[in-house]
Amino acid sequence: MSALTLTAAGLPNWTVPVASCSPLAPEMVGTVSRSLAGTLLSDVTVRKRGWKVTTAPMARAAADAGLLLLYSIPITATGDIPGGTLTCLADVEAGGMIGRGPGEHLVTVVFTLREA
Repeated sequence: MSALTLTAAGLPNWTVPVASCSPLAPEMVGTVSRSLAGTLLSDVTVRKRGWKVTTAPMARAAADAGLLLLYSIPITATGDIPGGTLTCLADVEAGGMIGRGPGEHLVTVVFTLREA
């Protein structure tokens, strides 16, 4: 199991119980500058990494606290998944909390982390 801790200003840290994590295709961000004649002056390209994370089943109250942190901007992610400490943006999938078991007292949260 991978280790992941998320923090945001003014909120308590959330140690995410990661059930699965898969890397996403890198997002390419960049600019190209050309002269009036069309000669390439500069080409700046940045690769931003991303991960799709699914938590282990947890109590609904713990998931609610985690969702509050995920909706914060920006988030600092620390652990094995980003490979150190990284500033990220989170995107909770539609229906991000999935009920598990009778009465749905345990839920799973599915979200995406991307480098900011």
